Amino acid sequence: ALLLLLDDRRGGAAGQGAAGETGPAAAIAAAGKKRPRVHVVIEIGNTSERMAGSKLRMMTYVKAVEIKYSGMKKPSGNAPPLHRSSILKRVEFNINPSYSKPTLTLLKPNNQRFGYTLERALAFRFPCFATVYLDEKKTGRKLPPAKIEYWTRFEPHRQRVVFSFAYSPRARGRSSSSSPSSQRRQRRGMKEVVFDAEIGDGWVLYDSEDEDEADGDARKMEDGPRVRYNRIPRHRPEQKHVSEMGKEDRTMS
Repeated sequence: ALLLLLDDRRGGAAGQGAAGETGPAAAIAAAGKKRPRVHVVIEIGNTSERMAGSKLRMMTYVKAVEIKYSGMKKPSGNAPPLHRSSILKRVEFNINPSYSKPTLTLLKPNNQRFGYTLERALAFRFPCFATVYLDEKKTGRKLPPAKIEYWTRFEPHRQRVVFSFAYSPRARGRSSSSSPSSQRRQRRGMKEVVFDAEIGDGWVLYDSEDEDEADGDARKMEDGPRVRYNRIPRHRPEQKHVSEMGKEDRTMS
């Protein structure tokens, strides 16, 4: 099911706090009133540099920029706080979405400033879908990957997606006893979450915020992961989604 979050600038927005505050901070604070959660803020975007001729050098990047906690100050017990430098386990870039095989798979950042990156020099907007995996040893649970369907822009661009999940302190640090081949089969078997980056910033919710999980393990995901956006998508007939455009419509004039 797709949950849509009303634009924070409009009255009655779901991201509005009790004191009238709006935006991601207020939404996180509101979520924290229900149960302890972790919010991993992922930034995705691209750089843009004009080259000789009509091409642009565009580097698409993914990185974790912040980790917030709601309902707690920091992880309790002996578990150390989560770190943005190690929360991501794997990022797969795909510039040919019709093929299931990724164009590039990274198990660690390849750029000190931008994190996980893929660079191409082209004269048109192209898809650079990024499938992001969180490290289950850090989160304490195996969460399905999230595929962010990102299309490059001619100008430098960045936006944010918040990965939100219930915190499971007792499961932190557990290592999987399965073999590498078994882990690969499990990874392929997990249904990915799809986030349309053309709509804008938003959230990936790995469990319902009002679900009763008194046992603290936060393992049940009966409804599956869900997506919500910070504004309602408005695609008028004359404004095609970028995926519906021909190459000539995506070429820099």
